[in-house]
Order: sequence, then C-alpha cells, then structure tokens
Amino acid sequence: MVQQFANTGNPALLGTPEAIANPDLVKPEQVTSVEVGYRGKFDKLIVDFSAYYNQYKDFISQEVVIAPYYGTVGDNGLSIQAIANGDFQTYSAYTNSSADVGSYGASLGLSTKVLGDFDLGGSYTFTKQDFDQASDPHLMTSFNTP
Repeated sequence: MVQQFANTGNPALLGTPEAIANPDLVKPEQVTSVEVGYRGKFDKLIVDFSAYYNQYKDFISQEVVIAPYYGTVGDNGLSIQAIANGDFQTYSAYTNSSADVGSYGASLGLSTKVLGDFDLGGSYTFTKQDFDQASDPHLMTSFNTP
C-alpha cells in the first residue's frame, strides 16, 4: 500500500485494513532444509562440494509503513489528512509473508599444493531464491547469503 500511495499520491489507499500494521502478528519463521556434500582427495587435488535446498513457512520480511504525525491510524479521517499533507514518517516493520519462499544453491571448492608447501585454491558459489511475487506483491526478502 505504501508503494501504491507513493506512486499515486492517493491517500484513500491507506484507509484499508491491509494498510494498517499490527506488529503483534509476526510469527517465528520456519524452514525445512536439505543439504548434501562431498569432500575428497584425488591425487593432489582436494574437492569440496555441497548443495542445499530450503523451504520457508511464515517467511519474515519487511514492509514499509507510514505513521501519521496526528490522527489515529484506521480512522479514515484525520490520519489520512495528515498523510495527504505529507505529515508522516516512514519506517520498516517486520511481517510474515504468505508467499511460498524457497532458496537453493551449491558450492564447489578446489585446492592443491603448488611450489612445495604453498596452497592454491578457489571456489564458486551459486545461490538463488524463488518466491511467487504475485501472491505477495510487497514482499522484500532482503536475501543475504555468504
């Protein structure tokens, strides 16, 4: 709703029940994970491989919230007027997403000894997050992984 308000300037968008935040409703996020890996040595080459898949329920994300400086949120009166006048503060609040959120990835590391006792190695990591944007258009996952 906040993004729609920002795009249109229409304060009527903020009078709906969906636009009113309730911070007491955030539930713990749950994740089901599967991970497999292999580490082995082939002559002088050490190979380290792993892959994972995660499926989240009640994924915790942030939504931008508008707080009017006067009026009561949800009164469809003075608070809407405050927002229409630009008398508000925006901040981010945590919420649970109804979208199915999954993430998966893999990494491959190779290392060997060179020039006697020097280690030479490298690695590559691929990671991806998938979710149905249409089921929760305001979802911002802030996905971060090493």
